[in-house]
Amino acid sequence: MDDFKLKQDSLYEIAKAAHTIKDTFSLYKKIHKIIGKLMYAGNMYIALYDKDYQELKFEYYVDVMDKDFTVGSKLKISHKNVTAYCMGKKVPVLLKKDDLIDLTNKKIINPVGSIPETWLGVPLITQNNIIGVITIQSYDPKYIINDNDKDLLSFVSELLALSIERNKLELKQLNYQENLEKE
Repeated sequence: MDDFKLKQDSLYEIAKAAHTIKDTFSLYKKIHKIIGKLMYAGNMYIALYDKDYQELKFEYYVDVMDKDFTVGSKLKISHKNVTAYCMGKKVPVLLKKDDLIDLTNKKIINPVGSIPETWLGVPLITQNNIIGVITIQSYDPKYIINDNDKDLLSFVSELLALSIERNKLELKQLNYQENLEKE
């Protein structure tokens, strides 16, 4: 199968999953698997932003180096982590190890965990609101994440953000209906 066909089929598979899988963790797992067919994605996480508490909650987390961080872990935005930096930029951010070290030395970021060879974060945005970030990072110099990967993950992030927002609305509606039935 050529690259174009693989990409097209994979993006269709992601779009289909985003519309059919209701359980968000299962959706994240499926998207991770599909992305892994298109690019290196051995280390991936999805962190959602809680505006009220000014923190990130890691809803999905797979990482070969930093095993102490898990799904459900939370991190304050004020910590100046790389994910918060990406959210502040409001655009996809692709950083090499040297960039991460330079930003750390300038006290712009305060990385949590191991410094990867490349780090790619893409904000999850709906209606001009950042609801989180999807991130892929590589600790291995033979798997360098590039601009093509950034473009691909940007497209995926749009589908993912819409799906997360739809799931939140459906849950809110379900809770509202349950409360009405109790009255």
